[in-house]
Amino acid sequence: MSIASHVRRNTTKPLLKKTALAFIVLSFILCAFIVAADVGIWNTPYETTDTAGRTMGFNDPLSMEHCRIILSNFRIRKFCELNYAYSWLLLAMHGWGAWLLLKMDLSRPLIRWFFALQGLIFPLGWLGFLAIAAMARSVLQGTFDRESMVDLPFIALTAHPIWIMAAIAISFAGWIASHLPPHPQTESGT
Repeated sequence: MSIASHVRRNTTKPLLKKTALAFIVLSFILCAFIVAADVGIWNTPYETTDTAGRTMGFNDPLSMEHCRIILSNFRIRKFCELNYAYSWLLLAMHGWGAWLLLKMDLSRPLIRWFFALQGLIFPLGWLGFLAIAAMARSVLQGTFDRESMVDLPFIALTAHPIWIMAAIAISFAGWIASHLPPHPQTESGT
């Protein structure tokens, strides 16, 4: 084995694993924020106003203060209701994926398949790839409103694609790790 192969093998694999864990952490933070916003909006009275007097009613654009109000209305009790079970699963998959990465080699088939199958566990996330661009544009233009969150399966169209994207990237990283040249100790049997 050349020195270049040895260096590439010994630096790339740990870097891929750290990157995969970073994807999980980032995805978890974004998904938890989205779930908290969804729980909060359902606990926010319809005609809530911010300090500038802007309402959060029908087709009223949400301000940054409205977003803070929504997040402040998050209640763990509401999140623990059965209708959020799919969100529990989404957040639990992040934890399970991180645990698998910490306990196993990234190149193991179990790791690759666990992350590759997330798109089947959260199938509405694929539709979210179409909707998320329109939602992002709406947020940037200042036209994002309450109905954008309550009239659609908000978590499925926003959080699920984020997790699917992270899971696909991690599965691909696992595939790359499995195709790196073998470690020198495994060649000599020691």
